[in-house]
Amino acid sequence: MKIIIFFILFFFSLPELFAQNDLVKNYNTYKKEKGVKGKYIKEIFLAISQEPEVKHGYYLMLDYKALKKNELKKLTIDEIRSRGIKIDGQYSNGKKTGEWKYYGKNRELLKEGSYKDDLKNGFWRYFYGAGSKEFKMVQENGYYELGERVGVWEQSLEFGKVIRSYNYDNGTEEKVEIRVNYNYPKEARKMGIEGKVVVKFSCSEEIEGFNIEVLEEPGEGFGDSVVKAMQEAILLSKTYGGAMHKCGEEMKILSIDFRLD
Repeated sequence: MKIIIFFILFFFSLPELFAQNDLVKNYNTYKKEKGVKGKYIKEIFLAISQEPEVKHGYYLMLDYKALKKNELKKLTIDEIRSRGIKIDGQYSNGKKTGEWKYYGKNRELLKEGSYKDDLKNGFWRYFYGAGSKEFKMVQENGYYELGERVGVWEQSLEFGKVIRSYNYDNGTEEKVEIRVNYNYPKEARKMGIEGKVVVKFSCSEEIEGFNIEVLEEPGEGFGDSVVKAMQEAILLSKTYGGAMHKCGEEMKILSIDFRLD
């Protein structure tokens, strides 16, 4: 069955929801699908009274079927937002300005930041892969100046275990940090056991690998926890680059204290 979607612009007065003056009015667009009962709100925004194509004030784009046309008068702006929105921002004389937020189909935040004169300006954050079946969120954040990325941007991968920094001022990658936590053994935590783990690890260019040896530990799984974390750090370092994947010293000693809060 062929589905036809109609987009219609209409004026709706909502004095109980949004403040108005003589210069701006509330406008909404809605869509009606053939074979589907009801008309659903697509956008809610303020625009110049004499030039309705020039948005001026708040702007909301809603999820499909989040709000029916006949429900509009009954809800506050916060109640409308709770129904599910895709975009939440504002315009000034037809240009994006101030804070904007963009959401995915599961209402997860995809990106947020500010605009100035229709250009990205100031701090922005991006979340890639949020809400996907193969959830592996990547976060990226940094600053814009009138649409151009500036300064040092950070990219967080592997749920924050890998931090990459890129300097847009000189076009160079600054560093790669590997941040892996040593998990406190559950049974040891229950029994109130604390302790120190000392490990020795060496790197060989010939075998392209690391050797990890536990020199001291209190038992109860502390040593295994450290070895597991170091193995993960080594793998991530080899994948993304970082200090641990670079051989050069025959042996290193690492000491980790486990203390209960």
